[in-house]
Amino acid sequence: MRGEFWDRDDLVRRVIQAASVARQAAVAAVGAESSSDGTGVLGGSGLRGEGTRPEISPLVLRKVVAESAMLLRCAAPAASNDARLARCASELAEFLGPLARPDDLLAAMCQEPATALDRAAAHIHLSDLGFPDSAVDRFLSEVVDDPDIAGPERLPNHELERAWLRSIWSGDRDLIDAELVARSSLGRPLDVLGASATDLYAFTHAVLYATDMGRRPVEHSRPAGDLVVDVEAALAAAIDADNLDLTAELLWCWPMLRLEWTPPPGSRSAFLPPSKTRMASFRDRPSSRGPGNRRQTASVRNTWSGRRITQLWSWVPVCRSVESGDRATITDTRGLP
Repeated sequence: MRGEFWDRDDLVRRVIQAASVARQAAVAAVGAESSSDGTGVLGGSGLRGEGTRPEISPLVLRKVVAESAMLLRCAAPAASNDARLARCASELAEFLGPLARPDDLLAAMCQEPATALDRAAAHIHLSDLGFPDSAVDRFLSEVVDDPDIAGPERLPNHELERAWLRSIWSGDRDLIDAELVARSSLGRPLDVLGASATDLYAFTHAVLYATDMGRRPVEHSRPAGDLVVDVEAALAAAIDADNLDLTAELLWCWPMLRLEWTPPPGSRSAFLPPSKTRMASFRDRPSSRGPGNRRQTASVRNTWSGRRITQLWSWVPVCRSVESGDRATITDTRGLP
């Protein structure tokens, strides 16, 4: 991808907007969790999510916090060279810290040790950014290193996710090997005509985990041309289904896998419009009715997923400038322009 394809100032503005939405989404999720009855309605398996589903997906606090931490980690290389983004990212990371390490986190990891890394995902990302918590790390070490740990069988893409989280936490980038990648959906052709949204999400997530958000090259078990054909077909299906969240995730496959950009030029502009065009209906301004305003909460819910995913994908080319294995923190803004 050519460098001039990206307007750096515009992308910085968008990530700062995403950080604002992330903070408000976390606040809304805290309120939703305190009033939730624990039930949820899921869509069907098709690309359009056939079946009964809510008009606006509910916010899940742990998911919002983990995805916000992922966004910060993806943007960290850029934040290390931009004072505006560094300050914004640092403030959001400080805000997310207590939410990533709630009082019941240690008990939950002890109760279900097989899911300890999953539950500590936000903690792991924040720690890698320079916001550690030694108490959580010590407990996580005891749980993860237990040779007698038991748990359910995992699908290959879930194994890959676990290896990815452990590699970030331990600093051992060799935990993701070619055999593990080959067992995931990256190692076999996509059945695009018969695939569900879940199948395509598994593919995009495998790309994210295997490449560590584009930070490390992947030894492809299939020819690059075959991967491009699969992603192009999946992208067409997602656009036809009007699934913008999945579309954005599929778009990140090109830079993360370091493939030559092949979609038509309009593909990117459809999801990253000019800076003067509003990206979503949500307006980043305080509500005069207070944080409990239902309309504002609905706007945050409706905006969260699409904006978070798009920003995450947008910064991948910047992250690629970081050599494999390097860690970029966002805790020190001294010396930045």
